[in-house]
Formats: sequence, C-alpha cells, structure tokens
Amino acid sequence: MSLKRTPCLFLGKLRITLIDGCSFLQYNFIVVEKRVHPRVEATLKVNVALPTKTITAFTKNISEEGLFISTEEAPEMDTDFSIIMEIPGVKKGIDALCKVVWVNHEAEKGIGVKIIKMEEFYKRAFRIFVNRRLMSLSKS
Repeated sequence: MSLKRTPCLFLGKLRITLIDGCSFLQYNFIVVEKRVHPRVEATLKVNVALPTKTITAFTKNISEEGLFISTEEAPEMDTDFSIIMEIPGVKKGIDALCKVVWVNHEAEKGIGVKIIKMEEFYKRAFRIFVNRRLMSLSKS
C-alpha cells in the first residue's frame, strides 16, 4: 500500500502536507546557540540597582559575558542597570553595568543579562571564577 504524499504549503519552518487526503503538520526546528561562552551553575549574591530601589537577588547561572538573575522584580527588556556581585575570593563586591537581554515571567522568574562594562581587574577575577567552575564540573 503506497500513500500519496502531496506538499501543500511551506511557511518558514511549518510544513503542511496532505497524505491520502488527510492534512498533517510538520514542524522543522533549527536551534541556533548565540552564546560564545558556556554557562555554569552558580549561586552568587547580586545587588541590583533598579530605577526606584535596590534589590538583593541571586544568580542561577553565569558565563563570562552574562548572568541569569532569579528575581520577581524584572526590569524591562534592553534596560541598562548596575549590579554589585559578590564572588568568592574577591574581598570587595564587583561593580558591573548590565543590560537585560531576556525576561522570564514563567515558573522560574528572572532576567538574563549581558555584562556591558566592568573594570578590567574585576573582569579578570570574574573570568577566572567562571573558568574554575567550568573546570571543576568537567572533572566530576
């Protein structure tokens, strides 16, 4: 028994096909990872300077270029704001200017932020911390 397959419509990644008179939807997904640096799980205390107040939150994961900060009080997309982040081994909190690049309003509320500006000394310290975390995970 052979089925007659007739393509009817193709829109981007959605294909509608007729097989023996019945229509079927076929989804073709292509996932493109934009990140250059891998993320690693890390819970770090972060003070987030919002326009009207400063809140204390915690990271869920980090990379050399950004953070996911778990918080119910999310700034709008593309908002620039300052943070002070505490990492082990650095006596003083790390100041950084960040930009909101992703907002999650679902079960795990929070924001994905890109680090825009950080003093070079702290940038190196942060990079070392991230890379040590990545290496410790690869050994386990």
